[in-house]
Amino acid sequence: MKNTLSRLVNILTLVGIVVTIWACIHFYRMGIFTSQEKLESYMSSLGMAAPLVFFMISFVQVVLPIIPGALTIPVGAILFGARLGFFLNYSSICLGSLVNFLLARKYGTTVVRSIVGDRQFAKGLAWLYKDNFKWAFASAMVFPVAPDDLLCYIAGLSNVQFKFFFWTIILSKPWTLFVYTIGTSWLMTYLFKWMGG
Repeated sequence: MKNTLSRLVNILTLVGIVVTIWACIHFYRMGIFTSQEKLESYMSSLGMAAPLVFFMISFVQVVLPIIPGALTIPVGAILFGARLGFFLNYSSICLGSLVNFLLARKYGTTVVRSIVGDRQFAKGLAWLYKDNFKWAFASAMVFPVAPDDLLCYIAGLSNVQFKFFFWTIILSKPWTLFVYTIGTSWLMTYLFKWMGG
């Protein structure tokens, strides 16, 4: 029974990886990773499936550095409103951050370097060698200008405990996302009213 369950988990993991890779290639070819207009247009065409697809895209942009987070966060607020947009951004970014940490913790520097590239990896190591990385990491998670996704990988390579990492992500992310999502939603509403006279 244990072997069967283990095989099932391995198969589902492999399927998930294949589907994610296919989706990334598909979305990249459509240009929705590089254009806010194309991303908005694509999401609008999906109807009821839009929140789920947006969640997946937002999750991928955390784990793989191919989509700027500044692209997906405002799109969530614009397309789904402040509340649902915030929830989709928050849940997908938290999940992606946890995956980054666990990937780094399980597979080490080789995998992290291959995902983020040598230049970004070097920047991450500069953070790791700071005095008391644990608290430097926690402080950085509160500010939107910090390289959050990279630092989550670096935290996985450090001696930071998973419990500390988990609660840092869960408790710090709402503040920056709330300001970003609500601010974007308010700004877009104001602009639309102003443009409409």
